[in-house]
Amino acid sequence: MTIETNPPPSTQGLEAFAQATGFPLPPGYLNFMSGSNGARLTGIEKDLELWPLDELVEINADYGVDEFYPGLFLIGTYGVGEACAVEKTTGHLYMTPFIGDSGEDAVQIGETFADLLTFLDTPY
Repeated sequence: MTIETNPPPSTQGLEAFAQATGFPLPPGYLNFMSGSNGARLTGIEKDLELWPLDELVEINADYGVDEFYPGLFLIGTYGVGEACAVEKTTGHLYMTPFIGDSGEDAVQIGETFADLLTFLDTPY
């Protein structure tokens, strides 16, 4: 897997993001994002663009997440009409389509950020 990172967010940016979300995010994800405010991860057959922390709240509002993706929080895109999301109550990671009954079509891909990395490197 190759990883293209962005510069890290400021400490204040991390704190502001944590306060704005109002729910716990997976520790591995937060640890990764503390060193790179967004990134492009290129796996064997799957890619993932993790959006910068300072854009996530606005992106989720623009996508109408509370209405169309109940219980989820989008953190990136796989670039093929699918979003990467965190389940707010568990911190588990999901793949969900941008179009359709997204809440019903969400597929759990793992419980941790490490599971997400494994998912990206697993051939279809």
